[in-house]
Amino acid sequence: MGINKLSSSIHSAFHLKVINITHAEKQVVSGMNYNMGVQLAPSNCSRTNTYTEEEFKSCVSQKCDHPLTCNITLWVKPWLDDPVKLTRTECDYGDRFC
Repeated sequence: MGINKLSSSIHSAFHLKVINITHAEKQVVSGMNYNMGVQLAPSNCSRTNTYTEEEFKSCVSQKCDHPLTCNITLWVKPWLDDPVKLTRTECDYGDRFC
């Protein structure tokens, strides 16, 4: 869910998929904060299409020699209708992305 929200903020023709988690920690707040370092690559699923969560799971990441590296925080409150909020995004685009 959170990666879908990140995907929409990155200007890519394809939805992004996590290919590696470099670090993760959790913090109890009103809900739970998950602070993570992730590496992302474009998937084979076009951003011009809409996918259910189940359909998105079948998207496959493309080969990517230069993945996008991001530090993100997801604030999860499972009792809400929209339980996941992306509250922090810091990405290192480097010289090129994939």
